[in-house]
Amino acid sequence: FGAEYEQWVSASNLWARDASYAERDTWQELTIRNIAGFAEHQWDIDGEWSTTVGLRVDDHNIVGTNVSPRLALNRRIGTDHFARLSFSSGYRLPTAIELGIEEFFFRVDDEIEAEDIDSLDLSWQGKVDDVGIRAGAFYNRTNGLLWFQPVAATDMQAAWIDWLVAGDNTQQPGPFFELQNLDNPNHGVGLELASDWKVNNNITLWGNGTWQHYAFENEIRYQSDGFVDPYSGNTLFRFDETFPDDINAPPQWKFNAGVQFQTGPIFATAIVRYVGDRTIFSFPNSQIQGSGPLAVQEVPAYAALDLAIGWMHQHADGRVSSIRIAIMDLANNRHYETYQASTDGLLLDDEVQFSAENGRKVALVGDLKF
Repeated sequence: FGAEYEQWVSASNLWARDASYAERDTWQELTIRNIAGFAEHQWDIDGEWSTTVGLRVDDHNIVGTNVSPRLALNRRIGTDHFARLSFSSGYRLPTAIELGIEEFFFRVDDEIEAEDIDSLDLSWQGKVDDVGIRAGAFYNRTNGLLWFQPVAATDMQAAWIDWLVAGDNTQQPGPFFELQNLDNPNHGVGLELASDWKVNNNITLWGNGTWQHYAFENEIRYQSDGFVDPYSGNTLFRFDETFPDDINAPPQWKFNAGVQFQTGPIFATAIVRYVGDRTIFSFPNSQIQGSGPLAVQEVPAYAALDLAIGWMHQHADGRVSSIRIAIMDLANNRHYETYQASTDGLLLDDEVQFSAENGRKVALVGDLKF
């Protein structure tokens, strides 16, 4: 059992629409306060069956009180086999930006709530000779996901005209979008399989894979009739697109396979990773101010090879020290994990922050445990 208290205070122009970055006395203060308590207990029923019951409560000064219960039933089947059925209901508290942004094109719904998640998980693990096997299946239902939704076209036009009349170029027009909880549940199902094999005292092979499918109950439609800018005569913020029901879902397939080698104080690891493709909607890459298309893209699959080699020493007093060098994506197979804008488009818009390749990463790490 335990308790947590957290308070976060920020003064910024982001929290007030009429604030100016250059004039600090116009900045608004945002205070986020959360008090949480949690407890969990495990009962050994008869040596073979056991159960786990847990509860967490968060009392948040903006989104109110949220409760997360957990119940798990565990069974030990012989010496090397174990099964578990678990149900939990949880939530994700909004971030500071999601709670307070009142700048640029955006505002936050006054009645914003935490995203809620219900999860059912069934898993089994066992051992056959020197091979360990773990398998699982899960189902998740998430509701109240936070999305920026367009406000009414009449409200957009009123905000635009107010901005034109004010004639203050240090301010951004808006709001045109409001962060809201979607009343559109998202369902996810998945299967997991993992195994490890100790070949001998020096070599261990392991691997795992996940298949998962997430989809909204209803397709998400992004629609706005837009409005006419009285200055230029152009129609702004006009769009109408229906996203596929699996928009922003995680990759459907993930695989990892590795080998670990150790002899004396020297150890080494090699891992092959594969991550499947996914479909996402990128708000910043969309031509949302004009009447251009909304950015929906397939982020391609990728594979990578990671290597690590190191040295470990066990001291007489029980301390353990080690040093290792690790290389992620040895072949520098550069890939994207979010929206990939075209080079020409980025140059045209003088933008670089919306597109980033992930490639080779080298790290030298030392640690001491005592």
